This record gives sequence, structure tokens and C-alpha cells, in this order.
Amino acid sequence: TLTVEDVIPVGDAFDYIVTGQSGQALDAQVAALFRSAEKLYADKLRPLLLKPYPVTEKELAAGAQRPAGLAADERLAKTLLLSAVAPHVPALKGLDAARLASLNHGSIVAMLPGGEVTMVAAKVSTWSKSVPEIKADSASANPTIRVVLSDVDYESVVERARGEDNEGRRRELIKALVVESLALALDPPDMLGAQRHRFVWRGSGREVYLVFGNVRDANWLTDDHFRAPAGAWKFVIDVPFDDEGHSSDSSRRTCRSGRWSGSPGSSRASACGTSGGWSS
Repeated sequence: TLTVEDVIPVGDAFDYIVTGQSGQALDAQVAALFRSAEKLYADKLRPLLLKPYPVTEKELAAGAQRPAGLAADERLAKTLLLSAVAPHVPALKGLDAARLASLNHGSIVAMLPGGEVTMVAAKVSTWSKSVPEIKADSASANPTIRVVLSDVDYESVVERARGEDNEGRRRELIKALVVESLALALDPPDMLGAQRHRFVWRGSGREVYLVFGNVRDANWLTDDHFRAPAGAWKFVIDVPFDDEGHSSDSSRRTCRSGRWSGSPGSSRASACGTSGGWSS
């Protein structure tokens, strides 16, 4: 026989059902959910729950008194995780702020009757801003709440991708897209990075040279980069991004300037292309 005092808040069951139990799960999918729930709690929720209280994890482990508010927050957070691990359990399905408070009856103390729902909704809304896995319907006074668990550590994937996303790789991608869209067959680059494309036009062989770079920056594309071999065209293609404080207008001014106009005894590029158009 159970008395009211024997009924435990649902959040307290998390440590017995999920924590350290991934090896006891019925199948690999459930085991992955258990691991994701543990990781989400340890890496994101736990530090967030501790933040408002003047106590550290180390002090709690040493036996410091747990603030009552922290214990309530832990139960709410763990109940949310249980709803993600066991979404088909009737009591946890379609979880809203009112039911979340009821499942942890007595943990949330409000000054006015019914104020528990407002307090729970406010807490969850605050958590969701720092933990994107928590989804809450902010338009409702009693929002429906769910937690999305994944066995893929997408944040680590994104972090690793940052190292791949740099200016050099962007330039190479732009170049590859232009070459592919124009169906060009380019020779290996020469000493200045120009690449030749050969084609037949009106029964005779023709040559054009392509150079990719920052048209505005004379340290990147010098006057020599704009010079074309005798009898050939050279297209200088500006990359569609620049250092902070510069725009495509800077490159267009360079294209329209006399920097790449012809000079005695030399042949110059026939076309200079930026995101704003071509100059020739």
C-alpha cells in the first residue's frame, strides 16, 4: 500500500531508468536514445540548471546541501528527457507545462493556485533558448513541450566543418562551379595562375585564358595577371566576396580604371568580370 508520501516525482525515475542503462536497452535504437539523453543532460542541461544557484557540481558531490529550486529544476528537465526516451508512454505523450508540473507534484511551489503552469512554462522557455533540442510552443500559456534526441553529435560535425569552410576553399569552389557551368577544359595553371582553354571557332583554333582572384587587390592580382598573350583573350574573374569594408564596387572601379588598359608592346586582358558585370 502506498501513501501520498510514497509517490515519487517522475523526474526522479530518470536516474534509475536511463542513467548508465544504455547497455541494458532492448535494442540498439533505444540504447542510442539513452546515450543521447544522458549526454544532453550532462553537457547542456546540467550546467544550465546549476547556473542560477550558488553551488557547484563539485560542492554537491562533496555533500553540499542541494537548493530546493535546483531539485525541482532537475526533476522537470529529467521528465522532459524521459518523454523523449519513451514517447509512447501515455503519461509522457503530448507533454505540456501543466502535465509536466503534475508529474512532479509538489516540486514546484507557486504563490497562487495554478501558478505552477506559468512557472514551468517560463523555465522551459528559458531553457529552450540555450538548448535547441527543447521545443516549446511559445504562443500558448500552457505550451506543448518536446525534446528531440539524436544519436548524431551534429554540433561536433558542424565544428569540424568550420575548418573546411575558409576563404581558400570558397575560392576553389567558385572556380569549380564556373568551370563546370561553362563546360571548360582548362590546362594546368601557369606561373601566374592563368589557365588556358582551347576551342575551335569558325573552323580555326582559338585560345582564352582565365584568371580567378580579387580584382581590387593589387597584391593579389598584379598588372602581369591582367596581361594576355599576343593574339589571345584573357578573362579575369573576380571572386564574389572580399575583406570587410570592401564591396564589388571596389572591383568594378578597378576594372574601369586604366590599370589594365593596353600599353605599348603588350597585350592586355580583354574582359574583367565582377559580380556587377563585365568591363572590356
